[in-house]
Amino acid sequence: MLIIKRTSQFAEWLHRLKSPSDRGAILMRLVRVQHGLFGDVRSISGGIHELRLHIGPGYRLYIAREGAEVYVLLCAGTKSTQNHDIELARAIWRDLKRERHA
Repeated sequence: MLIIKRTSQFAEWLHRLKSPSDRGAILMRLVRVQHGLFGDVRSISGGIHELRLHIGPGYRLYIAREGAEVYVLLCAGTKSTQNHDIELARAIWRDLKRERHA
């Protein structure tokens, strides 16, 4: 089973979601990811991947591989905030990698 770590940015975003059913669908998707079932995913760049959920406003979860069996949930958003969220994911991932090598 894969390990999924959450950044504070992701945790705060998930907490702010108003729809309990959307939050539940996102959490179920993460359970599937833990079992290696990534579903609809596309590579962004620099090791970041976008998990696409076709519910509600079109949620996007940004994830990066940290080790053989560990993934980090960087941030999330919707299709309408996609460009901003990708830039945020890149910045978070860059900072996390820098901290690991410091």
